[in-house]
Amino acid sequence: MSVRNAVVFLLLACCNTANSFLVSARKINWRIQETCIFGSDCKSEEILSEHKVTLRKPMGLILEESDEYGASCGVMIKQIDPAGETGVACRSKNADICVRDKILSVNGKECADDSFDNVMDLLIDGPDEIDLILGRPENAVIVKWSNGIAVAAKPGDYFGQIAQDEAFVKIPYSCSNGGCGTCEQQILFTKDGSQRYIRPCVSRVPKTSSMIIVNGSDRYEPPTP
Repeated sequence: MSVRNAVVFLLLACCNTANSFLVSARKINWRIQETCIFGSDCKSEEILSEHKVTLRKPMGLILEESDEYGASCGVMIKQIDPAGETGVACRSKNADICVRDKILSVNGKECADDSFDNVMDLLIDGPDEIDLILGRPENAVIVKWSNGIAVAAKPGDYFGQIAQDEAFVKIPYSCSNGGCGTCEQQILFTKDGSQRYIRPCVSRVPKTSSMIIVNGSDRYEPPTP
């Protein structure tokens, strides 16, 4: 984690005020529009689905500028602290916010193409209650983990990599090539209610469902060390 992002984490996540997260009564305001996910100078464009969330500071988010695509490519949610207010709301209120969501506006001020510093100024200088419009690629598959954290994954992403790098989920491994079954998880496809087993070290996110819920396996118990 960079120094800048570490500072963001301290500014937005270090406190643990009770009831400091609010989800708007109009929490989800989906609409489709053609928006460049990384700004006007980016190498590629994706159509985003927009939705609104209302948060109270401290939000418990780690933010990151998409600087690999240029200096003015907006800010995305890098991580959600499971113990923070947003993480708690994801579990208790099913808050619709994902790792990889892009911040499109703060309190009505558009910032989809703004620099990291400009977006941070809007967040820090704003009131305790912050209205955000977030963008998520239309083709994203929401992968929700047992700790409540959801990631807007791309089809083809490795489950194990998502768990380790973005969802704060520790999965035990022995072989890392799919042979032993130590890492086995059960996944639920919300589209049709079907379930199957995966081995996250080798399994990739399919594109057959818009949301997948990952649960621990019910048929394999890792040996006690």
